[in-house]
Amino acid sequence: MEHKNLVHQDFQSSNGLLVAPAYNKSGGEVVRALKKALDRVECSAGQQLEQKQVGHLLGVSKSTVHDWFHGKLAGPLQNFLCVCERLTETDRILILRELCRPCPRLDHPRLAHDTEALNRLKVSLAQPAGLTFVVGPSEPRTFLVTALGHSITRVEPTRRVCGLDIHRPDSFVPVAGVFYCHTPPNLELARQLAAQIIDQVESSETELVILNGIWSGISQFLKAIQRLATTRHLIVGDDFDPAFDGLTRVGPNPVQVVAVSPIPGKQGLIHVDFRPSVLFRGKK
Repeated sequence: MEHKNLVHQDFQSSNGLLVAPAYNKSGGEVVRALKKALDRVECSAGQQLEQKQVGHLLGVSKSTVHDWFHGKLAGPLQNFLCVCERLTETDRILILRELCRPCPRLDHPRLAHDTEALNRLKVSLAQPAGLTFVVGPSEPRTFLVTALGHSITRVEPTRRVCGLDIHRPDSFVPVAGVFYCHTPPNLELARQLAAQIIDQVESSETELVILNGIWSGISQFLKAIQRLATTRHLIVGDDFDPAFDGLTRVGPNPVQVVAVSPIPGKQGLIHVDFRPSVLFRGKK
């Protein structure tokens, strides 16, 4: 069998012939096409991600991304595309939907149906410092918090995110730089995780911090949260306890409260309501 393969290869190369799958794009061309598509969704018009930023989003090293762009290590991508080519267009779309998790963004139809709220969310995301509290049921709240995290590169491609979310990202694409939990932590573990994350944030230059579902752990670090909010934008999401009401009155940090809820009978659409923080009262 090995001898036959060698004869086959010699015949092909010596006569300039092609053999299946004979894919017509090089590995580098495939990667560059994917990079252009990624730039269109991750960045505003006229901007693009650097290779190291692509690596950060995908969780791979800068050297690996470099090899992708220069034709190395891209063979598996070509092989995957060759498999997709053999599927019907319908099956191709269905299998990608099955394999790919939804990626929440502010322009997602679940949020973009309300133009006024969408514009306010974009303005809010662009602020360099302050506190944004997202209040509501777990699923729509986590969708919005994640959408804000994924959309930060449209403000500026170099902006980074860090933080902690207690939800396991099985049904959505996680935000690069944010830690997620396999299972929701108990109170003791939540406090330990919160302390570690706050230490990490204080020693970093990250512009956006996401803390979702971890209020029970971070509520004992109010002064640290207030201090961090003077130099970066903190997004805190949860079903808050009464202590929350005191935190929303912190000055001089800009504070805003965003309440979210599902719209009944509207196929997953999310209602976003900006509330004056001085009028908000936490859950009793």
